[in-house]
Amino acid sequence: MLGLDQSDFLIGLLTNIANNKKLPFSKLTNEEEEKAILAAKLSALTTSWGNIPELKNLQQLKEWLNEERND
Repeated sequence: MLGLDQSDFLIGLLTNIANNKKLPFSKLTNEEEEKAILAAKLSALTTSWGNIPELKNLQQLKEWLNEERND
C-alpha cells in the first residue's frame, strides 16, 4: 500500500490541473458518451430486473430500452 488516501489523491489531481492548466483526461466523443449512458442504464436494469435478453448490437439495446420504457 502506498499510504495515499482520498485527500492526497485530490490534492495531487488539483495540483496537476493547476500546473498544466488542463484536465488530465479528454472529453468523451458523442458515441462514447452514448455508449456509457446505455451501459449505465443496462447495469441499472440488470440489477433491478435480472432478466435481460441477449443483445447482439447497440441498435438492439436501444430498441429494447425503448420498449421497456413504454411498458
